[in-house]
Amino acid sequence: MVLWRKAVSAVGQVSSLAISRRDVAEAFNVLLPIVDTGRNMLTDELTFGEYSDDYRRKQLFIIMRECIMLAELKARQDMTRSTGDIITEIYKTWITNPQTTGIKKSIKKYCQCLLLHWQNTRQRQARRGLPDSNHLIEPMLVSEKDRKRLGL
Repeated sequence: MVLWRKAVSAVGQVSSLAISRRDVAEAFNVLLPIVDTGRNMLTDELTFGEYSDDYRRKQLFIIMRECIMLAELKARQDMTRSTGDIITEIYKTWITNPQTTGIKKSIKKYCQCLLLHWQNTRQRQARRGLPDSNHLIEPMLVSEKDRKRLGL
């Protein structure tokens, strides 16, 4: 698990450098590996989570925390938008990527999980900084059963 944390941290450092110097759309090619790995891990966890140990879930939450930290970094840098707005912008940029045909539903589910995890861990900030548009929030693709199982 230590090696996994170091690898995610290294990718996060490169991504934070890209996102701090450019906007989300321009830095998205650098962000894509970390968010796509998180999406794949979420899909696997929701599909096979009942049959596995907590190792994969811990890996998923390490990536989710790193993605949220990247969104928080961009929101602090911008100072006019919240972390929820940045997550929504990542979602909008991601679904317009030509490589995403056929996986838009799982992209939305992953971004909804990022929002839910951010709301659970940063409750005061999340109450003030919910995204203005309901584009990402509705319809909610993460079922109540999956939320309980993931602890969201």
